[in-house]
Amino acid sequence: MDVQETWNTTGTLPVIAYKVLKEGDQWKLQNEELVIGANGQVSKQTLKKQWIEQPTFSTFADVLYWEIESLQGGSSLSTRMFSKSTDNNVTLNGWQVISGSTDINIEYMIGKPVNGKFREFGKGYVGQNKPKDEEWFTLTYSNVPNGDGYKVHIANIGTGIMKGAGNVYN
Repeated sequence: MDVQETWNTTGTLPVIAYKVLKEGDQWKLQNEELVIGANGQVSKQTLKKQWIEQPTFSTFADVLYWEIESLQGGSSLSTRMFSKSTDNNVTLNGWQVISGSTDINIEYMIGKPVNGKFREFGKGYVGQNKPKDEEWFTLTYSNVPNGDGYKVHIANIGTGIMKGAGNVYN
């Protein structure tokens, strides 16, 4: 079973999908995320949160939304700038669909211009279709210091045409 939650505070936030599992007589909320460490190694973590009678959730601020209609294989683009002002990790949550090829490899890099060059603070890859009406991908970057001027650089390293969208949280 998937649960989707929307709410309004100051505007409408995008839908967030959760996977809910029943283990015995208890319900648990599961989220799989990729964590990118200081050495650039990627590890997959499965987080389970116990569903209690009155669940409480901590939320992170949505600082950027991006949407891509068509990104050809071998090309890339950068989002508009965003700021990081909390001690939380930077997390990307999104969907992507590639057409015209089975060669799927999309790179998501967090960085910012420093002295005329793009300084990278983390990089992750999604190598499969993640349709918007199914489970989205999550990439987490732990080494992004607080500051302004960050961008998500999205590169289609594969050969198909990518369409997708997502959010940056911190």
